Amino acid sequence: MPLPGRTRPSATRPTSLQWGEDGHWREPKYDCHLSGGSQLPEFFPVPAKASLFGSKNLPVPCGQGNRPQGAESAVRKNARQARKARKTGEVILAAIDKVKAANPDARYCCDPVIGNRARGEFVRPGIAAFMRERAVPAAQVVTPNHFELDRLAGRETRSLADILSAIDHIHSRGPRAVLVTSVRSDATPDGSLDIIASDSNGRHLVRTPRLATPANGAGDLIAALFFLHYLRGGVAPEALARATSSVFGLLRRTRDAGASEIALIAAQDELATPSETFTPVRIGL
Repeated sequence: MPLPGRTRPSATRPTSLQWGEDGHWREPKYDCHLSGGSQLPEFFPVPAKASLFGSKNLPVPCGQGNRPQGAESAVRKNARQARKARKTGEVILAAIDKVKAANPDARYCCDPVIGNRARGEFVRPGIAAFMRERAVPAAQVVTPNHFELDRLAGRETRSLADILSAIDHIHSRGPRAVLVTSVRSDATPDGSLDIIASDSNGRHLVRTPRLATPANGAGDLIAALFFLHYLRGGVAPEALARATSSVFGLLRRTRDAGASEIALIAAQDELATPSETFTPVRIGL
């Protein structure tokens, strides 16, 4: 999670903090390590270190520290190759199959990194199709943003009814639970964002104020927290409430601190005891 793509502390930190409390082991599967967020202006051309996971799941250097000249092109080239390599995704799915063969109770959460509304698609051609055709059917939980939901469903959704229809389409491919983040339907008020969760308990929506703060990593964070709480309780509405409340609290405190990255350590108490709780509303039939 994500597959293929990057892993961030925002995804691994919240689950590692609570690892051992419920007996669940979380294992992120990724193909590229970066020393910092690639969206940050200071990431390039500052020398960066990264490692690329090839088809044998072995780290391969793809950027040398203390090499200002050429570091950008080396990291970008290898990152592009990682996303382009459908074979890497197949290796990860094969590993997941082995885990499930050894432990039938294992669950796979796929955060289908494809793009977002602001940047459009930022993966290589073929990756969106791989997510749609191979990764999503293999997962029990899928956590796309609204833009990615449209790519997975193969159509643009604007109304709430259209969004729910697209979610049903995802369910028909196999996943038991679907979390859609950054939802902006024609019913979403200005200054707000919606988050929708769907499973056998129905479809539920949480609406939060839209905060003017950098949210890089927020999607990874809410995917990890939703999966954690879903594993614990097996109920999507409860997982939605807990995950959304924690992420909103972290983002609000990040804004208040004037930080450029999520205040994951300084405000980590929001992970366990959110300062504000959002209650999901049942939607649809």
